[in-house]
Amino acid sequence: MGSSYKTPSPSKGSPNRNSAKQDSFRKKLFRRDPHRATCEICDVYCSFLEAAHVIDLAKRTQLEEAYMKNQELPISANDASNGLLLCTECHVAFDRTFLQISGEGKVIVRSRLKDNPKYKNLQNAYVPWARLIGTHKDYPTKELLKLALRIKPSKGKRV
Repeated sequence: MGSSYKTPSPSKGSPNRNSAKQDSFRKKLFRRDPHRATCEICDVYCSFLEAAHVIDLAKRTQLEEAYMKNQELPISANDASNGLLLCTECHVAFDRTFLQISGEGKVIVRSRLKDNPKYKNLQNAYVPWARLIGTHKDYPTKELLKLALRIKPSKGKRV
């Protein structure tokens, strides 16, 4: 690999084409780890990683209110510390809360996925970036991950 890994962007007419803000958010996530080529939950190689919000944009007001009480949280839902680069499968499962991440960086696999071969070995496994929790400003903090567990919709609910 060269000095910076780039994944292909969706084509202009693609239904997966991201908005300019989503593209900017994704670029922030690649700047923190330019060589990232694996999902930040399952650690499997993926030719196109998607930018996922730890606290969804729909919950940004709750994030901003929590920030007023705890400045260790990101001030904006589009801060790099509120993001993960995920494969499509993990992104969908994370958004639907079938996969979550504890404040210590352990993967929580909800019942619907526990028998799925891809996910059953992830239960209580640490995410690849767990050692960076609380030590790197552009990765999710323990406080943010705990907040996400509290305010994300109940398991399986569409977001």
